[in-house]
Amino acid sequence: MNYSKARYSAFDTALYYITFKDRTEKEIQDKLKEKGYSYSDIDVAVSKLKEYGYINEENYAFSYIKSNIHKKGYRRISSELAARGLDKDIIEEQLDMFDFSEEDTIYNILDSRFSNCDMSDEKQLRRIYSFFARRGFSYGNISNALSKYRKNTKILFDL
Repeated sequence: MNYSKARYSAFDTALYYITFKDRTEKEIQDKLKEKGYSYSDIDVAVSKLKEYGYINEENYAFSYIKSNIHKKGYRRISSELAARGLDKDIIEEQLDMFDFSEEDTIYNILDSRFSNCDMSDEKQLRRIYSFFARRGFSYGNISNALSKYRKNTKILFDL
């Protein structure tokens, strides 16, 4: 095949870009557009990367979820993956592969990060709710985990 020098350059740039960490197809396309490559050169580069197995969006979603599942909520993970150009079906499929309990995650974060907080102070509770809401946890799960945590810590203090 006779590819132009620009196409090799777009491919080389894309290859360099993914050596640091996995990227989605959209992220690579955006980076190559930013660098000024033509749409046809970008398409060829992305096709070659997919053909060689350097772009695999299922693996990307799995790795991303695995590294963030203990820090972020379902909604935040979903929206961040969607913003990176992943298809909603891929996101749902990969999220379903994890035994994911938002309440347990919230409880663990409460225990490690907020153990010294005064849980009877309403202002402090609002800050805690906001902290978890910004990370994509649902209000119901935040409320349930916080109630459970407050109940368990109250029992410990009563002993």
